[in-house]
Amino acid sequence: MKRQIGILILVLITSTVFSQEFVISNVRENILYYGMENYIEAIVSNTPCKSIYLISDNGMFTKSKGCGFFFKPLRTGIAQIRVIKLLKKDTIEIGKSIFRIKDFPEPVAKVADKKGGTIRSADLRAQTGIIPSVENIDICVNFLVTSFTVMIIHKNDPPIIRNIQGNLLSELRMEFSLLVEGDYVLFTKIKAKTPDGEELSLKPIEFVISQ
Repeated sequence: MKRQIGILILVLITSTVFSQEFVISNVRENILYYGMENYIEAIVSNTPCKSIYLISDNGMFTKSKGCGFFFKPLRTGIAQIRVIKLLKKDTIEIGKSIFRIKDFPEPVAKVADKKGGTIRSADLRAQTGIIPSVENIDICVNFLVTSFTVMIIHKNDPPIIRNIQGNLLSELRMEFSLLVEGDYVLFTKIKAKTPDGEELSLKPIEFVISQ
């Protein structure tokens, strides 16, 4: 996948004649994600961006603009990232840090910011679409819902099934207006695409109408 996230590696250098002190830090507790191009910036004091390079034992780097790089891990587990400075014809290792490589969690489909449970019929009618989101990490990835199926189960009537192409809940407002307390609304066969076009099948959403 070419889903992209941002990480900042900050390398602070205090130079002496015989040694260099450095600190490597990042904003996500040293976590990178497998199956993604992780955007990384490496900043070394008194060193132009064009002279900074990153290498790793678990992945490949592609140079971006300025001091930026894209890093794609080869596997989950551990990756050691080394910061290299080019000085004339010599390469100098400035520092290194260990990062954990995790699988990128699959998105969770939500309606009205809920992944199931109870919902008011008025709240359901007010929604424009299904929103996939990734939970428990501060990363924003835009997923596009391409189709889904809705089953509406009334207490005393046969179930209604609608197959929707796209992501417009407005097509269901008439059906939603007839919902009463105790009815069920199930969103199944939810298909979504990642920014690079990979299709995902998301877990279904089940609601019980509360009023």
